[in-house]
Amino acid sequence: MDWSSYEKTVAGIYKALGKESGVNIICSGRNCKVLGKSGVCHQVDVLTDHSVGVHVYKTAIECKFRERKRSKDDVTKLAEIIEDARIHKGVIVSKNGFTEDAIAFAQYKNIDLMELRAPTQKDWEGRIKDIQIRGRIHMPIVENVNLLLLEGESGVGLIDAEETIIQEPNAEEITLSNLMQYMISSSDHSGRDPVILRKEFKDDTEIHSRVTQTSTKPKELYFSLRYETDGHETLIKGEDHVTLLLMSTLGEGRFVISPDGNIRKSDV
Repeated sequence: MDWSSYEKTVAGIYKALGKESGVNIICSGRNCKVLGKSGVCHQVDVLTDHSVGVHVYKTAIECKFRERKRSKDDVTKLAEIIEDARIHKGVIVSKNGFTEDAIAFAQYKNIDLMELRAPTQKDWEGRIKDIQIRGRIHMPIVENVNLLLLEGESGVGLIDAEETIIQEPNAEEITLSNLMQYMISSSDHSGRDPVILRKEFKDDTEIHSRVTQTSTKPKELYFSLRYETDGHETLIKGEDHVTLLLMSTLGEGRFVISPDGNIRKSDV
């Protein structure tokens, strides 16, 4: 991030935070200027307005993408601009905070100070930063599925387990897929060595294919079942959910900005 993208980020944050209260971004960047009653044109980084009843209030926001804490000189400069341009409110957003003199003078001049930066290790003290999840999946493996028909019956074509319906006498119809799932869940087998699961059908049971629109009479269903275990590990990092922190130096406001641009109030 450079100073230009920092300004755009600040403008985007204020637009998002002020969406419900009607905050409008008038301008931002090098061409964002206001004319003072002195006749002097002042450049500001971001200029917003919002309406309260019939009154419209403007806010000038200065963005300081610098490595040092900002001094009271920055506060003085912005205070002079908002007084000359008849702007109602001033805000300074800094990457690296403010000196004690700047904080004290900003309170006197009624200028808000904000700190927008990436979270540090200190911000995570006493909180969970990274979560590591280790899991093991026990998966059933089905092989060698066979559907035997009564003698003299013809097959139903290519069997699709989801599209093959089995209707036993005095029972609700069930798909071949669901029947196999029921046989697996009813089995007490859970090992790596394969076992054969069998299902003998009652007389007059019919099997119908939705694909071929044909039916026949099944005798027996059997297939091989074994289990494989697969381990996996997932790491959820704090950086995946917190890209920037926006903190008010003069108040208790603290916002988290996620990588996808979502903003929420938080104590993280």
